[in-house]
Amino acid sequence: MNLNLLTGKTILVVEDNSINQMLVKHVLSKSGVTAIHIAGNGTEALEFIKKHAYDVILMDIHMPELDGYQTTQIIRNELHLSIPIIAMTALAIKGEDSKCVALGMNGYVSKPFTVESLYAEMERVLQLDGAGSATVHQLSDGEVTVDLSYLDELASSDTSYTKTMITLFMENMPVTIHKMEQFNNAGDWENLYRTAHYAKSSLSVIQIKALFELSQQIENTARMNKDFSTNVSLIQKMKAFYEKAEKLLNKELEMLSTTKQVA
Repeated sequence: MNLNLLTGKTILVVEDNSINQMLVKHVLSKSGVTAIHIAGNGTEALEFIKKHAYDVILMDIHMPELDGYQTTQIIRNELHLSIPIIAMTALAIKGEDSKCVALGMNGYVSKPFTVESLYAEMERVLQLDGAGSATVHQLSDGEVTVDLSYLDELASSDTSYTKTMITLFMENMPVTIHKMEQFNNAGDWENLYRTAHYAKSSLSVIQIKALFELSQQIENTARMNKDFSTNVSLIQKMKAFYEKAEKLLNKELEMLSTTKQVA
């Protein structure tokens, strides 16, 4: 993979998930870009666009206030700008890629994306060059498996970055699960859906299949406005699985700290 393929470019990342913000910024920072600006939603993105010129925009689809679709339409139809826009979404819905293109986006990347798939789409859109590969790194206690392969790929041997991402994940995920429980108990479908989707997005970096699948089930019941009682057991399972995953991640952090000290 040619890490210099974006040299001199200014990029706007529109993403509401703090973990994804950090990972995309980290990946792009190794490519020689001139500047990377982060917007937490469409409204912030539009303010950035009015003040700066961008070579490409990475646009999350599902965000609060203004989502990716609405923001893209404003950029195209009201601001009349032709900045290349690449959609990013964790929702693998058939036809969503076509919808993105129909609304004025130039490319599409599904979460969890690899470094290669992100660069490949950016090079296609910007007509640049690049390539890459990945290795497997999994933690397991026999019941829960934590896959850190994607994080390793993003970190590129940067132990400090890996530790920061794991720590951030461990700070955010319990809070996210607690919010899902609160919104479910309160009968708040919309916020339950948004929080479950946020959890899925975080789990595309620190990949824990059991938690991702449970988040997806909760997201689906919220989308279809099904009985809230169906989510109670799912959220309890998430809590139990997360506790096991947390122990594995704490051991990984200890190992990383020991390795760094020995080095």
